[in-house]
Amino acid sequence: MEVRRYHEGGHNRIAYFADGERVSEGIFKRRYVRALEAELDELHGKLAKIYELI
Repeated sequence: MEVRRYHEGGHNRIAYFADGERVSEGIFKRRYVRALEAELDELHGKLAKIYELI
């Protein structure tokens, strides 16, 4: 997931890329949130295992 800023036609622009392809801002944000939620779930599982050991 990547955000690229560039200058075109006298205006600053932003391009969103997910999995190497250019996507709309909405699709990019949905995929980004999904990735963050997956990471959070993974970390929550690890934290639960730590508490089980305590």
